[in-house]
Amino acid sequence: MDNDKSAELVPPAVDMSVTLPGNALVVPRQWRREVDESAFRTSMLMVTPEDRVRVFNTMNDTDRIQNHVGETFEVCDIILCSRLIVDEETGEESPGVLMIMVRPQGPHYTTGSKVLIPQIARIHAMVRPAPWNPPLKIRVDEKQSQSGKRNRYYTATVQGV
Repeated sequence: MDNDKSAELVPPAVDMSVTLPGNALVVPRQWRREVDESAFRTSMLMVTPEDRVRVFNTMNDTDRIQNHVGETFEVCDIILCSRLIVDEETGEESPGVLMIMVRPQGPHYTTGSKVLIPQIARIHAMVRPAPWNPPLKIRVDEKQSQSGKRNRYYTATVQGV
């Protein structure tokens, strides 16, 4: 019997993929902290080292979508990556997805919304697949669920193609 306990330290990958039809951006959500290239997808070109630097810099020039509710803005690309969500009350960790809506000029907008990410996926599938050239004009609004004031969510509408 193997006494190596190191395999028990990292929980197995959880396969709860987010799939965007069309250009098929797929993000497997991993239950681990290290960077996993398979848990990253983008509609941005990543062929040359310069392309990769541009994507990296884009990911570091962001602002939360919550700060831009009610605004109409242009989006030309999407970046999806896995992330670890920590419940503030229990400290429990769970896998999640972070979406970066890439604008022609920064800052770019981030969200982990379980409602907004599938809506952008439907835009990708129904309107036209990313990259969007010319950029789409998208408006994000905040709505309150019927179950109470603490439960709010974000929705997207296409304002122009």
